[in-house]
Amino acid sequence: MKALFPTVTLILCFLHAVLKIQKSCRRTPEILKSLTGMLWAAYKQPNKTRFQKSLRKLRKWTKKNVTSPELRQKVFKVCRNVSKFKVAYAFPESYRTSNAVDRFWF
Repeated sequence: MKALFPTVTLILCFLHAVLKIQKSCRRTPEILKSLTGMLWAAYKQPNKTRFQKSLRKLRKWTKKNVTSPELRQKVFKVCRNVSKFKVAYAFPESYRTSNAVDRFWF
């Protein structure tokens, strides 16, 4: 994308990060519900500071409540990528998930 459109700003898709996490915890519905709730609560934050704070809270909760190493790593990866997700807050009219972008409606 950058080669074709040098001035484009790429925004990491939060939806796909959530889907990867959900796929890893389908056998534990209580963890799935809690994680999904916290992830979407973070996504809905009005600014990047509160978004980042929500992800720190999610990381702390995950350390305490998630025992699966695979699932922990996926959550921690989202938390590590906070700077890539925060880019979207500089472009309030942009999509923060690729759902509307990668689905062509003809």
